[in-house]
Amino acid sequence: MRGAIHLLAGLAMLLISFGATLRLLEYWDESPARPGETSTSSQPEPSAKSLYSLSTGDDSKTWAVIGADTNTTIEKGTLVVQSRAPANQNELVTSNFKTTAGQTYQVQYDIEVRQGSISLGALDAVNGKWIEVRQVTQRHGGFQFAAASAVTTVVIVNASASPTVAKIASLTVKE
Repeated sequence: MRGAIHLLAGLAMLLISFGATLRLLEYWDESPARPGETSTSSQPEPSAKSLYSLSTGDDSKTWAVIGADTNTTIEKGTLVVQSRAPANQNELVTSNFKTTAGQTYQVQYDIEVRQGSISLGALDAVNGKWIEVRQVTQRHGGFQFAAASAVTTVVIVNASASPTVAKIASLTVKE
């Protein structure tokens, strides 16, 4: 019974976030790289189309907390995630974004892990299967994934014993 409730809650969250995602698909992120950052093979070209960009504004929230063990606050435009979720438990999910099966996409982030350990995962939102999961080991990073279906989401997962505290300054997905 518990599994069915979790499945229904997950499906409801996906449907709610779908509308916000459609608004984000028209957004292009043309912001320049930070001074001192170098381009690597894990970073897309500056003109790459942005499919998702984390927003902390009340009118355009692009993420949702998963479970009662995770809390969030906004500090100077940065999303602070505090969680007592058990290891390997999902903490936060982005809104869905449109993808093309087989096409490669780039996740980029600026996340300061203050306590514990977290991972980011690209999740096939149609089939509910992980595409790629990477532990956040440095503040600025990213990874690529090949989409498995027409809809994908990014999930933040507790990768260690609780508690975890992370400050998310940016999280984007680009073509």
